Amino acid sequence: MLSIYNFLKVKLCYRTYWKQWLAFFTICILVFGCTDDEPCDTSPSFSSVTSSNISYTSLSLSGTISASDCDSNLVTQGMAYSTSELPSQSNSTIIFSDESYNLEVTGLATSTTYYFRPFFVNQDGVFYGNQISVTTLSTDIVFSNIEHTPYITTIDASGNYSFLQGQGVNVISKGVRVLSNTYIDNESPNGVISLEGVGSLIADSPATFELFVETEFGFTFSETVDFNTTSTNSEVSTTDVTDIDFTSVNLFATYENQYNGNDITSEKGFEISINENFSNSIFVNSTSAELTIESELTNLNATSQYYVKAFVTNEYGTNYGAVNSFSTLDAGSEFTTVIISEIGFDTATFSSSYENLYEGEDLTYERGFIIADNPQFNSPQIFNSDENGLDINYSASNLELNTTYYIKAFVTNQYGTTYSESSTFETQNLEYSFSYIINGNGYDYLDVSSNYSQVSGNNVEIIEKGIKVSNGVSTYNVIDSSSQEGEINLNINNLSHNTNYSLTGYLTTQFGEYLFDSLNSDTTNATPTFNSESYPAFADSEILVEITYAPETENSVVRLGLENQFGNYDYYELDNEAESQYILISNLNTSTEYNYVLEVVNQYGNFVSEAYSFITMNDEPNIDFSYELTGDNQITLSGTIVPADELDFTIDGISIRYKHHEQDNYSTINLDSSNYSILEVLDDLIQGPNYNFKLVVTTQWNTFESDLYYNLPVTYEVGDYMFGGVIAYIDNTGYHGYVVSELEYVQNLQWSDDKNASDELIYLSDYDDYNDGAENTQLIVDFHSTISASAPAAEYCANLNINGYDDWYLGSEEEYSIAHGPLWYQLIVLNGAPHNTIWTSNTRFFYEYPELLYFATQRSYTGCSGNNCSTHQDKEVEVSVWPIRKF
Repeated sequence: MLSIYNFLKVKLCYRTYWKQWLAFFTICILVFGCTDDEPCDTSPSFSSVTSSNISYTSLSLSGTISASDCDSNLVTQGMAYSTSELPSQSNSTIIFSDESYNLEVTGLATSTTYYFRPFFVNQDGVFYGNQISVTTLSTDIVFSNIEHTPYITTIDASGNYSFLQGQGVNVISKGVRVLSNTYIDNESPNGVISLEGVGSLIADSPATFELFVETEFGFTFSETVDFNTTSTNSEVSTTDVTDIDFTSVNLFATYENQYNGNDITSEKGFEISINENFSNSIFVNSTSAELTIESELTNLNATSQYYVKAFVTNEYGTNYGAVNSFSTLDAGSEFTTVIISEIGFDTATFSSSYENLYEGEDLTYERGFIIADNPQFNSPQIFNSDENGLDINYSASNLELNTTYYIKAFVTNQYGTTYSESSTFETQNLEYSFSYIINGNGYDYLDVSSNYSQVSGNNVEIIEKGIKVSNGVSTYNVIDSSSQEGEINLNINNLSHNTNYSLTGYLTTQFGEYLFDSLNSDTTNATPTFNSESYPAFADSEILVEITYAPETENSVVRLGLENQFGNYDYYELDNEAESQYILISNLNTSTEYNYVLEVVNQYGNFVSEAYSFITMNDEPNIDFSYELTGDNQITLSGTIVPADELDFTIDGISIRYKHHEQDNYSTINLDSSNYSILEVLDDLIQGPNYNFKLVVTTQWNTFESDLYYNLPVTYEVGDYMFGGVIAYIDNTGYHGYVVSELEYVQNLQWSDDKNASDELIYLSDYDDYNDGAENTQLIVDFHSTISASAPAAEYCANLNINGYDDWYLGSEEEYSIAHGPLWYQLIVLNGAPHNTIWTSNTRFFYEYPELLYFATQRSYTGCSGNNCSTHQDKEVEVSVWPIRKF
């Protein structure tokens, strides 16, 4: 047992802060003197840590931490935890202050082992209790009882699910995932997933599905189940055929669907055809009970074989059963061979007999023969026999002569028609022998005879006879109504000359038309023979015409046709009888090709020769034309002329014509027409614009030109004294602009001597419509000529003539603005600004400034720049007037 003294010493020795310890330790030694007894143990006591309420992300911990009895100086205490063993303060911690603790640990990971260790910190350091480990619950979900039923494009899927540990967590959604599509189950109770008809699948194809549950921890899927969607088909049985009669039969079949669920059949029945490939088949629908197909067929043909197969149709297609065949009862008859007798040109007698292939009474209600001129019996004739019994007889008339016929006997009853085997015969042929004789021919006629006789059989009456006439384009009949039997004699008139005709003798009888072989014959040629030669000059041509006429023809027209520029002919009449003659064609163009034809019209036709041609002589001279610049405003034109064919008399005139492209009319210089060497100086030209110079040569018939084009170089510039004054501006053409008069022509004048009388000119404002000073000046002068007042400034400019330049005017504000620089140079630099303000032809804009009604615009040239140089002044005040002109 320590004495109070010693206890106090220990307390002083151990409960002193570190910074005071050394000093205090010295005092203890000096004053009290520490003993060598064992010091107090400051380690805390830790109870076992108890875990409870273990969940998926949280748990509870409880226990105690007791400080040492000799030292309760707590710095901090708590619980350290980690997923690794022996957690420390550097890991996650929960701090508390009470000796006993009951802690809620949250935010943990699921299905994870955590290690927990309490700790205590005092002045001696950090003390740890025993470690415990706790594992949070697993959120794994277990699926069971997974079942499914596949359909054509969907599936029914179901199953159970449960949590592997604990009571489970919040289920956000659940359902089935089919391939990549998810379907939510919002109806089934907890622990159950059941969905019907989900998916959008392809029939008869592999697919997969999974069950799923979504919680706050994500999705959990069952194992993948493979399955196949069902086929869309139905398996159809072979059709049973019963109760076969002449025209009816009963059909029956069954089918079994190869898919689950309700029967989706939309149509069922039988397909019937008379051939195995079922072309031109018919369909009979059935309304029998489910999975059966039943129908009674009527209106069939007797004695016929049919092919049948059952079918079932749904929205995906049609399935067929195997093909069956059956034959209706035979309602036909057997025939004896058809006998043909008494064959004539258009008659024959037929006979046959038959026996029925069915039992009982004869059902025949029609019998006879079918006859055609082709073995296919297309477009046949039908001859019905009026006899009863099993014999068939008929005598036919109105047949075609010389024709092969095909014939069958037939019997018709209520079930159809039965035919015998085909027989054939040929009606007699009507033939003639014949011959032709050409008795004569001319320009427009042929005289023809023909003899004929019937070859065999009884003589047939001739209804008409004659000759068919054809020229290859049209055919017509010429009838012979007078010659005796066995002859055709015709003079065929109104024919065309020089034409080949086909002549075909014909006879018309009760059996039709009989044609002889054709004979070709020609009419005589009435065409004249043409020949021509031409002898052209410059503007005319003499033409030799030679024509040989056909014998015994009379000419009504003989002429020459000359083709004109429009493609038509100008005609020149010739002598109707002369076989050789000359004609002169005048007023032609030189150096031109002409075409002409010769034409003769006689009583047999219009005859035109082939085209002839000639070329008139060329009067075009050879012209050599050139220029040379010989001064600033001068060029020298030179050239030579060589007349056509060196015939001097062809040149009637020579001249030079010239103008520039801004002029409307040419200036003309007439030269000596006998001098073919050209040398002409032009010194009245201006620089800049493009000139066209023409050397014009006129002959007796034509005018020929040779053109030159040239721009005289511009040698002047702004400030030069030219064009009656000083060049003040040159525009972008390089040779146009403004000229202002020299200073000596500048006058101080009024704009108007009566400002009130000129107020009607207020529209001459300094706007775009009135930028042309020449037009403005004329308006001012014209207006003042109608009133008592005068316009001194404008009239002075309009009447000014300087060295022949008389187109001066009072410039607009715009024009004086453009010429500002040179004017300023004249006024200010050279002359000390004697006229630093000048009138313009514009007025002030009255509508914008009503107070300036009687004012005009003036332009200043000192103390201003740009738009600031334009001011206004009373029209009656005298201001400088500087004439300006355009060049």
